[in-house]
Amino acid sequence: MRCAILPLTILLLTMSGCQALGFVASVFAPPQKMKTVQPEYDKLPGHSIAVVTLADAGVDYLYPRGRLDLSNTVAQELRGRVQNVKVLPAQTVLAYQRGNQNWESMPKDQLAKALGVDYVLYLALEEYAMSDPGNSQLFRAHITADANLYKADAKDAAPVWTGRIRLVHPETETGEVIPGSDDRPQRAEAHTIFSLLLVRKFYKHEVPENQ
Repeated sequence: MRCAILPLTILLLTMSGCQALGFVASVFAPPQKMKTVQPEYDKLPGHSIAVVTLADAGVDYLYPRGRLDLSNTVAQELRGRVQNVKVLPAQTVLAYQRGNQNWESMPKDQLAKALGVDYVLYLALEEYAMSDPGNSQLFRAHITADANLYKADAKDAAPVWTGRIRLVHPETETGEVIPGSDDRPQRAEAHTIFSLLLVRKFYKHEVPENQ
């Protein structure tokens, strides 16, 4: 027991007062009660899917890799969390978008067929920014997208699932000051959180009971 206590004591001594209190509270807090959430759409396993992201020219100008990186992260989460799903590489989807100027006007079930997949997960970005307005040095991600899932062999052009995903990260206004313009780690973290909020609509998962 003494050997276990000593490293903990050293760790606490290296923390500030608030950090130490928070750490102790997390260690000794009772485990959270969890509840199971069923998927909103559960038919993706065993099928193929492409993540197609639409953003206006302003987003592409300010964040040249924004669409690609976000689509890639969503694709990674789909592969990792939905059983037996095949996801078209984000680079392949972007190449198709750049090579086919009329892709936006195509019925999405036809777009799925053109990409050679069973489903298209279509993300229309309404908001994509990595700082609050007027404060470009303080990192705070704002990502809002209307998400629609289309099936290639659907009887009509309507989506089989629709949702709206909004992320503000961090939620408080404290944010994080980024030296220069290198916010890649923070942006990757925001993409991951956004992707989790989206992809969990398609598989059974657990959340704290109070959510």
